[in-house]
Amino acid sequence: MHPASAPVFDASIAPFQKGFPLKLHTKSLLACMASLVGGVAMARAPAAALVATPLAEQALRNILVERVETQKWATGIVVASSAPDGRHIVSYGTIAADDKRWVNADTVFEIASLTKIFTALLLADMAHKGEVTPAAAVSTCLPAQVKLPQHDDKQITFIDLATHTSGLPLRPTNLASQSALDKYAGYTVEQLYQGLAAYSLTRDAGSQFEYSNWGYALLANALAHCARQSYEDVIAARITQPLGMNDTRLEPSASMRTRLAAGHDEHLQRVPNEGRGALDGAGGLFSTANDLLKFLEVFVGRSKSTLTEAIPMMLETRRPTDDPTTRMALGWRVSGKEGKQVVWSNGRADGYRTFMGYNPQTHVAVVALANAATNVGVDDIGRHVLDPRMQVIRAHRQIVVDPAVLDRYVGDYKFEDGNVLAITRSGDHLVSQMTDQGPIELFAESEREFFPRDVEAQIVFATSHRGPAKSLILTQDGESWPATRIVPTP
Repeated sequence: MHPASAPVFDASIAPFQKGFPLKLHTKSLLACMASLVGGVAMARAPAAALVATPLAEQALRNILVERVETQKWATGIVVASSAPDGRHIVSYGTIAADDKRWVNADTVFEIASLTKIFTALLLADMAHKGEVTPAAAVSTCLPAQVKLPQHDDKQITFIDLATHTSGLPLRPTNLASQSALDKYAGYTVEQLYQGLAAYSLTRDAGSQFEYSNWGYALLANALAHCARQSYEDVIAARITQPLGMNDTRLEPSASMRTRLAAGHDEHLQRVPNEGRGALDGAGGLFSTANDLLKFLEVFVGRSKSTLTEAIPMMLETRRPTDDPTTRMALGWRVSGKEGKQVVWSNGRADGYRTFMGYNPQTHVAVVALANAATNVGVDDIGRHVLDPRMQVIRAHRQIVVDPAVLDRYVGDYKFEDGNVLAITRSGDHLVSQMTDQGPIELFAESEREFFPRDVEAQIVFATSHRGPAKSLILTQDGESWPATRIVPTP
């Protein structure tokens, strides 16, 4: 099981939830409520192909109701999809706890690391027009006095930056704070270059995946320098204006501010919107679900633009990530097997969680936006729309189990492929840890059935009476895998 940290503008990438060996992720979606609560906005356009039936539409609406009203994982969520037969918008909740205006497809959110897809598309567009060479050193697009780190004389390339393989860490090392809210505000281009000049790479650029906001900030500033425009102006001129994305900006317009969903932390306490700085190209854009559908519809071929010919270049590069079933393209992550792949990205700002992606086989695209920075986020909602086989997280009823019963389950359990799941006890609950993965807390639904809070999965231990359980079954996404207790050699 894999407890991915929040993967986005301010954390490392987490791959899609996948099959065995199982990896669990701290993103959840709850079971549908029995009845619809008012306030859900539905578009009149035909429903998307993967959410076309009335039952599926009702289920998606109920999911948002449960997430907002019961789990308190946001005050407002918008899910927008586009398919060959039209657009489909489902929203639920309010702009803020103390602002009872309903969110909809024109509500403005900080989109955090979804901004990186715009930066990567800018790279592809400039490469398509012969303005930059992706495999070239990024220093070819910077002022001569800028000094960049190297390792064994290997320079950082545009592709290295766009695929998070530059060797640069998540954040600039010369930030005033690595953890404070709004940590990037006021960080200047001069500070960006100073930090890079002082940093020493620990490995060759291009050799290993490490998610990096710092790297994307460098990429955005380099491309803007080569275009002889500010990042804000070049994104507007080449992407948002040609696509008619009037509600996608680094600095929200007066109209956008009247429709801005307030950001919240995981406890639904309001947090301020993030300020401007040299890392804008890594996560600074504000947008709406309607605008992001305009963007995605170019990727699935439903609309044409001056960017159409540049888009395929984004997926030509595929580099490994820290997940064997996910590859890093330019900006986008590509998950799944050949012919059954999903292209996606996600984001987290101080007060928001975001997801967008598309299915190249079905030509379905989806955007999911929430106004709270919870571990759960909206990734699971988005991926479920793209591939209904991907389960959404249900609400579970936790019970208290006698510690003596929990102790019967403590031990190591081996699966057929050789992976081992270690089970330990921590106070009143269990902790599981798969081979080469991090720990996940497990909580009881019954004396034998256990679940993680933020991932849809279940572990059921064999009846053990008073002795140690001899086996368990791990279930996720409709598949189950048995594992047998390893008996220590005397």
